[in-house]
Amino acid sequence: VMILSVQASQLYSCQIAADTDWAPSTWSLGSVATASAEQCCLVCRNTPNCIVAPFYANVCYLKALEDMINGTYYKKDVVTCHPRTYRNDDGVEKI
Repeated sequence: VMILSVQASQLYSCQIAADTDWAPSTWSLGSVATASAEQCCLVCRNTPNCIVAPFYANVCYLKALEDMINGTYYKKDVVTCHPRTYRNDDGVEKI
């Protein structure tokens, strides 16, 4: 798994893992069209309870903790975005 750090437009860092998805294949927080993995990471960071967001074919799948219980697995062409901070239900940023 290749991990890269990138800077998104709002000056926070995001960890990106290539060819990586999270199991189970659920996204309780919905999905949204984005143009890049960096934009996906920004959307996740600003979505309450989003921890990671797999990005595939210009769709960002927003996952909460319950959508990650079985860990990661190899999935070609999926890029998983993990913001270094996220917001809980109260809008409070967590690390």
